[in-house]
Amino acid sequence: MLKLFRIAFLLISMFMLLSCQRDRALVSPDPQNIQLPELELALVGKVGMEDFVMMQWFTLPDSTRIRINELKLYLSDIELQNTSGNWISVKPYKLFDLSKSHVPSKVQHNKGERLTLNPPAGTYQAIRFGMGLSPKYNGLDPTVFPNSHDLSVYQGMYWDWNSGYRFFLMEGMQDTSRTGNLGEPVPFAYHLGTDSLFETLEFEFNEIQLSAIREGTLPPTLDLELDLVKIFYGSTDTIRPALEPVTHTAGNYPLAKRINHQLHHAWRIFQE
Repeated sequence: MLKLFRIAFLLISMFMLLSCQRDRALVSPDPQNIQLPELELALVGKVGMEDFVMMQWFTLPDSTRIRINELKLYLSDIELQNTSGNWISVKPYKLFDLSKSHVPSKVQHNKGERLTLNPPAGTYQAIRFGMGLSPKYNGLDPTVFPNSHDLSVYQGMYWDWNSGYRFFLMEGMQDTSRTGNLGEPVPFAYHLGTDSLFETLEFEFNEIQLSAIREGTLPPTLDLELDLVKIFYGSTDTIRPALEPVTHTAGNYPLAKRINHQLHHAWRIFQE
């Protein structure tokens, strides 16, 4: 009788142990809810320290009034540097269209045009990227990409006649009322491209430690700010659209090079 009691006791104990293990398995973290490390890169248009709004007039330090109607640009070879000094590639290229992300209806809650980066887990201290498309991407055939792809011909950034992409496209108006020309706005179109204008920029930031995160967790954010004022009004040069209204790079390369130089110095990193 005692032997039967011991056997029953052992069976009950084993059942309870298996039940606990099963319950523990049910509450264990689901690997599918664990995501790769994330860093949000937000490209934010600014007018000085104020938010940039598409289709709204803003004033330069010399009282020139400018309105931007369209603004698109490529960044490529986006890399993050870890604290060991190694550069990690995180995105080959990205087309940013501020014409869609910086419209009046969105500006009140504008957090820029966002790009999610997924580097390996680690601690990072700097970012670098190319303004435009590096030669290995600039020479690709746009017709092989689907319509919605960043390099598709349907993005309106490919030059059929120039066998390459526009790196930076900005079109708008200058108000000439202060010059006595009856206040007629003068349109301008600045389209920059070609391999010779491709440049790489690098910015340091406070160290950010990235690790795998749970689904629904907000990742850290870097704001990459583009100050539109500095494109027109730099420390050594001023671009005057009413007097210099057009460059498609070829045909007015000196103006394209000047604008590209101003653009180089119009970026800054903001870290919350």
